[in-house]
Amino acid sequence: MVLASPEARVSAATTMSPDLPYVEEISDRSALTALSDEWTALSERAQEASIFSSWEWMQAWLASFQKSRPLAVLLARSEGRLVGILPLLGGYRRWPWNRGGLGVAMNKQSPCGSLLCEGDPLLFLEAALEHVSRTRGPTSLSLPQLPVASPVVTALRVIGRDGRFRVRESASRCSSRIRIETSWEGYLATRSKHVQKEWRRKRRRLEEAGRVEMRIVSDPEALPRAMADVFEIERHGWKHESGSSFQTEEGLEQFYPRLASLCARRGWLRLGLLHLDGRPVAHCFAVAHGNELLALKTSFDQRLANLSPGLALMLFVSQEAFRERLGAVDLLGHPDRWKLEMANEQLLHVDLSVFPKGLLACEAFALLEDHARPFLRGQLPPPLAKAGRRILSSLRRDP
Repeated sequence: MVLASPEARVSAATTMSPDLPYVEEISDRSALTALSDEWTALSERAQEASIFSSWEWMQAWLASFQKSRPLAVLLARSEGRLVGILPLLGGYRRWPWNRGGLGVAMNKQSPCGSLLCEGDPLLFLEAALEHVSRTRGPTSLSLPQLPVASPVVTALRVIGRDGRFRVRESASRCSSRIRIETSWEGYLATRSKHVQKEWRRKRRRLEEAGRVEMRIVSDPEALPRAMADVFEIERHGWKHESGSSFQTEEGLEQFYPRLASLCARRGWLRLGLLHLDGRPVAHCFAVAHGNELLALKTSFDQRLANLSPGLALMLFVSQEAFRERLGAVDLLGHPDRWKLEMANEQLLHVDLSVFPKGLLACEAFALLEDHARPFLRGQLPPPLAKAGRRILSSLRRDP
């Protein structure tokens, strides 16, 4: 199988250990098309496969968000068998002086990192880091938003103790989840009486306002009409005014329709819609993947905020997940009050960065984080400490 032209890819065998897999790199997005079947097969074998590491997600994401950033997809093979994929982008700029780093291909639409691996992630990560060092020299690698309990995090911590690399770790976010262990009625009984009362009160108020219809769309043929309703809801949501709706945030208007189409073909799509008197007023763009429902994007008509249509729809979508006998509902996003009221567990994620010891730019940042910031917090008067923290924060840049 031809992956790309010689100009579009770099291949190199790793040398850290004879047990490490062979790593090759793809820098041409069109060359990834030939990998779709292998990618999907690896997703089915991998222990920690998620929607964010799937071929469908990455295909839609790159087409919508890659822009001009150089692609570097690392593939690990063992005896010809694909055992690992790490989709990276170049030009990662976490700090002004660090312009040449690599980072996982993701943005704020990706609530979790997208490394995919069969077997021990330590071998894959060692081989990947060796490949990056041999082909690019000293280079930083950013792996944000990984579940703290993931074997990948454990493997990176081991790598950070081997003397060659420094691994920096910082808390990223908590994901609110509903762990499904009983019936929907049994779950409701675990919520406080006050929360249950508020949910019933808000549902009654919504029903008093008009005819309420809620449904889950998963059929590809029903998708065009459903997505038209989603865009109508987005136009009247608070996210539109804040610049983060489908129509205002660059790439989103293409990304979610692409993702919806690809997920519908695989039977993953669970697009929740709420209509009030025939008018679309709330949506929940969710997918069922790996025995888990993930609420990727939600919105509602801000003009009806007092009726809580978003909450009513989220409860309906979650109830359907119980009916499907899935294992969990991940509410994703920020830990808003309604999510904390619904969730019965929190999953902590961490941001990790890896760089060779001695890489000046990264060592300078480590010095600032390990010494300057604690000093500002504990030694300086509050006004000066606040000003110093602002200066340090201004030195950091997202990709």
